[in-house]
Amino acid sequence: MSDAVEQQLEIYPSPEASITGATELCSGVSETMEGVATGGTYHIVNTSGHRAAQY
Repeated sequence: MSDAVEQQLEIYPSPEASITGATELCSGVSETMEGVATGGTYHIVNTSGHRAAQY
């Protein structure tokens, strides 16, 4: 799992940029914020706002 996370971070060094790019998808951003609020971390790795992984 950790290897996959490192690879994602290398490809997308700025998760915030991906979230910013998907601001029009309010539901995706809201899910991300909920995940952070509940102690989880969602990594959005594409501009369509799909949740690639949950940790």
